[in-house]
Amino acid sequence: YNAGSEITNGPLNDQQVGPTAPENYVLEINTSTSIPTIVENKLSAYPNPFTKSTRLEIPASTVGKATITLYNAVGQQIQRMEKQLEVGNNQLEINTNETGLLLCKIRLSDKTYNVKLISKQ
Repeated sequence: YNAGSEITNGPLNDQQVGPTAPENYVLEINTSTSIPTIVENKLSAYPNPFTKSTRLEIPASTVGKATITLYNAVGQQIQRMEKQLEVGNNQLEINTNETGLLLCKIRLSDKTYNVKLISKQ
């Protein structure tokens, strides 16, 4: 039982997995039933892939500080910044000369988001 949404069993589709699946889904295991469910988060990065800079749209339910950390493909921290967030959607621009697969970790007071980014030359 998942109070947030109905659990359905069946095959996964292209909205949930595969190269064309959006990045704004998180697979969550319900601890009481161990059934995987798809939970939509509202975080988005555009453009992605990007050249030199991309823009994150970060939802916040409370006013507070966000810590944004960027890692390269081997796990080295390449950038860290803090931003004061307001309630609602907040926009943040990320600029980097690093290329390849990047992991962006956004830590809010009540949530942590991880988003994969692709930086090209």
